[in-house]
Amino acid sequence: MYRILQNELSLAIIYFMRRLYSVLLIVPVLCVVFCKPCSAQLANGWKNPFDKDIWYKRYTGTIGGNPVVVNLALWDYFITGDYSFNEKSDLAELGVNKKEASTDGTLAIYGFAPDAKFADTAGSKSRVTFKGDKIKGMWESADHKKTAEIDLKESYPEGSYPFDLEITKDSILVNNNMSGLYSTFKMTVPGKKMKKQEGEWFEKALVQELAGEKTDVTSIDDYIKMSNIKEFASYKKLTDDSMGSPKNYFLTMVAEPWYNNHGIVVIKVDYYVAIPTVSTRESYYCFDMQHRKTLHLRDIMNLDTTKLEALLEPEMAEWYAPMRPGYNGPFASISNDIYVSDFGVTFLFGNNDFMNTPCFFVPYTKLKGMLKPEFKSQMKL
Repeated sequence: MYRILQNELSLAIIYFMRRLYSVLLIVPVLCVVFCKPCSAQLANGWKNPFDKDIWYKRYTGTIGGNPVVVNLALWDYFITGDYSFNEKSDLAELGVNKKEASTDGTLAIYGFAPDAKFADTAGSKSRVTFKGDKIKGMWESADHKKTAEIDLKESYPEGSYPFDLEITKDSILVNNNMSGLYSTFKMTVPGKKMKKQEGEWFEKALVQELAGEKTDVTSIDDYIKMSNIKEFASYKKLTDDSMGSPKNYFLTMVAEPWYNNHGIVVIKVDYYVAIPTVSTRESYYCFDMQHRKTLHLRDIMNLDTTKLEALLEPEMAEWYAPMRPGYNGPFASISNDIYVSDFGVTFLFGNNDFMNTPCFFVPYTKLKGMLKPEFKSQMKL
C-alpha cells in the first residue's frame, strides 16, 4: 500500500509542478516574490475555508475510531502530508494532494484511509470541513462500500513543534528570448510560536544538511540565495556549451515536516530540476530537537550491518529483481537516507526518480537488539 500511496503522491507533485511552471513562464523581468498568508477566493466564488494559503499543522484524533496523527502542509491550494495510525506499523502518505471546494464550504482530500490493510486508497476520498483547529468529515472508499468518520484536532503536545512555511520564487533572465532560471523553494521555517533557541538551532541544522556541514551559510534565506547563484552558474555553463535547454531551467525544492513527535522532527525534501530533461531527488533529514542534534543511523542503533541487510534483503530483492534478471547476488545495502516514526525506521533508496523511489520499512520489533537505550527511552519503546 505504501508504494501505491507514494506513486499517487508523486503524480500529484508532478502535476503541481507543471501548473507552477506554466505560471512562472509569464514572468517578464528579474523578480523575487515572497508569498505571504492571505485570504483567497476560490474559482467557483466560494471563500477558501482555510485561514491561510500557506501553513503546516499537526493533528491528532481518530479516523474510523482508530487513533491517528496527521501532518498537513497547505501550499497554494495543494495539500501534502502523511498520517500514522497508533498501534499500526508504518507512516503513510496522503494519496493525492488535491482539494476542491463545494457549495457548502467542505473540501475533498484524497488519500485518507481508516486502516492500513485497505489497498484502495488511491481512489478513496475524504469530504472534510476545516473549522478553527478542527477537521471533521467522512472517509469513503473508492468502491463506495466503506466509510469512516474523521475527527481531528490541531495538537502540539510536549515533544512536538509548531512550524511555519515560506514560499520563495525567483526568476533570472539571461537573454531577450525569455530564457533563464526559474526557481521555487517551499521551505519549513521555525514557527513564530517556537522558542527562539529551538528555532535558531533548527534553521542552522536544516541548512547544514541541505548545503553540507562545511557551509558557512546558517540561514534559510541565505541558503536559497546561494542555491540560486549556483544553479544559475550551472545553467549558464550548459547553455554556453550548447548542452542545456535553449529556453528555461526550472528548479523546485519542497521541504516539509513529515514526522513530529517525541522531540524528533523529520523533514522530507523533494528536489526537482528540469533542463529540460528531469532530474529528481528525495531525501529525509531527522532532527532531535530535544537534544539539538541531527540524527543519523548510528545515532539510533548499534549498527550490525549484516543483520540489518538481512532484514532488508527480501523486500529489496522483490523490488529490484525484475530490473536485474539473472543476477544472483545480494540486493540489500545500508542507506544513510532514513526516517524514523513511532513504529520503525524506513530506508529510502533510488533517489533519481519520483515514480520509482522504493522505501523499505523495518519495524522496531525487529531491531530490538540494535536500538540504543537512549533512543528507545526517547521514543517510549
